[in-house]
Amino acid sequence: MPSTQTDCPPTGTARPQVTAPLALGSHQNIIYTLNRGTYDTPTSGALIRYDTQTRQKTVLITVKHAHIYEAQVSADGQWVLFVTTTGSISRQSQLQLLRVDGQGLQTLACVPGYSLQQMQWSTDQHYLVYYNNVNNQGIVYLLDMLTGTLQIELTTPPQVGLLLRTWFDATHIYVSDRATDTLYTYLYLLDIKKGAKQHLSDLSTVLFQEYSDFDSSEDSSSLFTTDGNCRDGTCNGPSHITIQPVTGGPQHSIYSSQDYDVIELRAIDRNNMLFIVGNSPWTPDTSHNGLWEMRIDGTNLTHLVTTSTQQYSYMNYGSQQPWSNISRDSSMYVIQVNEFQNSIEKHSLRVGSLPGGSAKVFASIADGSQLGVVGWTVM
Repeated sequence: MPSTQTDCPPTGTARPQVTAPLALGSHQNIIYTLNRGTYDTPTSGALIRYDTQTRQKTVLITVKHAHIYEAQVSADGQWVLFVTTTGSISRQSQLQLLRVDGQGLQTLACVPGYSLQQMQWSTDQHYLVYYNNVNNQGIVYLLDMLTGTLQIELTTPPQVGLLLRTWFDATHIYVSDRATDTLYTYLYLLDIKKGAKQHLSDLSTVLFQEYSDFDSSEDSSSLFTTDGNCRDGTCNGPSHITIQPVTGGPQHSIYSSQDYDVIELRAIDRNNMLFIVGNSPWTPDTSHNGLWEMRIDGTNLTHLVTTSTQQYSYMNYGSQQPWSNISRDSSMYVIQVNEFQNSIEKHSLRVGSLPGGSAKVFASIADGSQLGVVGWTVM
């Protein structure tokens, strides 16, 4: 591994990534975070790798008096990109890169406060976009990971917020408006080939309708959406999952329920998808809550993980790329289940086999610390 730098580059600048290839193995591994302490007074943050075959855990890095956020695994499975954020006193966020064997730690950029948000890494590993709000104005930054060039890619009018969702291809990224009562109205595409300092009018509109979550098919030709909702603080049916061409065209329903609220969905491959039903505990029927698997034609519905009224489950909330939730060989999934125990929230991470396998807990904590799924690699 070539030499790397871990100190901060000059303010307002960034460094290019320094890489060296790693010979990967065949064991499916899950990378996850463990943050101890509170947001304002963090004790430590750690990146941990779990081997699903040997059941061994390897700590890749531990940072003191800081937490690790926004962590993502590269498309080639060799690197983890993450943000290290200190406590409330002189809070600073550092964009850092680490190889999945724990080598090659490097700091690419440093910013004050929580100024590195909604980070999304392109699948060709060339570009990174992230979001910040400056004086009530949303700003999207684009970092060329190969050259270290940092530029403002998009600015919004005052009071208009955006969410960076996931890359469509190597030069386009999905962007949504901010949710109202968990429902979004717009889904856009930002084209980085149009250059710096774009505005909302430069975005292409993909969707203009109410939806609660979306994902694109493996070949990026189709768009899946769910209209599940949690209006007025209550999640309940009806909900539907629909499919339509990304380029526009008719929608047709592949799942429909009058009673159950589909709040998340992710495509696994060209034939299958995962989704989460999350009815509120006080609604009449919570028996279907948890993780489901289904073919994209709406058949072969399988309830993979059942959650109780004290629990809620969710998939990777930092990345929608397939390897964020599904193993590299598509044989396993990972899911997070949180549970309220008195005043303490218990976090657990579970892994199960596909198709149709139940999940087993491989990491849990109930002392106020936070667990989070990063993604899959092979070692």
